[in-house]
Amino acid sequence: MENNTPPNELMPIRPPEDHPIKTYFTTLYALLTRPTAFFQTVDSGRSIAFALTFAVVTHWIGTALGYLWQSALGRVISRRFSDGFQVFDQMSSMAPSGQMETLNAWKDRAYHWMWGTGSVLIDPFKTIITILVVSFFIWIASRLLAEKNTRFETAVTIVSFGTAPSILKGVPLVGPLLASIFIFVVTMIGARELYRVTSGRALVIVLFPEILLGIVVLAALAMIFFFFSSLIMSVFSF
Repeated sequence: MENNTPPNELMPIRPPEDHPIKTYFTTLYALLTRPTAFFQTVDSGRSIAFALTFAVVTHWIGTALGYLWQSALGRVISRRFSDGFQVFDQMSSMAPSGQMETLNAWKDRAYHWMWGTGSVLIDPFKTIITILVVSFFIWIASRLLAEKNTRFETAVTIVSFGTAPSILKGVPLVGPLLASIFIFVVTMIGARELYRVTSGRALVIVLFPEILLGIVVLAALAMIFFFFSSLIMSVFSF
């Protein structure tokens, strides 16, 4: 590993004002190839602004690249299913003028949202909200399982830099799956290095949002089951 590498030989964590693009790609390369060394030198308190910016840009690029090949695939599929759109056109010609405009509008909306135009446009906002929500739950888990660096800023830094593999969404067909797997791996490495915990604890910390969600879902299902069981028993009791 790069444990013996002097910190100043790694990437700068705070981007120089005159070379932000170079720093971005240097950071991206380091996170994809040397995540352990990166998180060993990161300053979680001072890098939070850059971490959030890095996450938004990287996730947006990955989503946009994924949209490009998805659009190309969509054009091929749309040719295959052009008869289906012709049905819309025939319905439009048979309908009154007002209904025709409505049908055409719905057709256009369905097509564009189907292939992700809307998701690309709102992706930066979704990314920020997702990072803050996930960071909140990881912060709670760190308070329970870690002893060092248990600030909320640390959780935001881990989750933000953990989004680096989202650039892999641009890989055709298997991109989303690859991105999800490596996002999890990089985030777990970040939790292990910044919280100074074992890999097992880092795994629990990163999975805490999913664990909590699973508990909530199970509790909701149990309540629904109890409700319907009580209802059935009350019905048959008469």
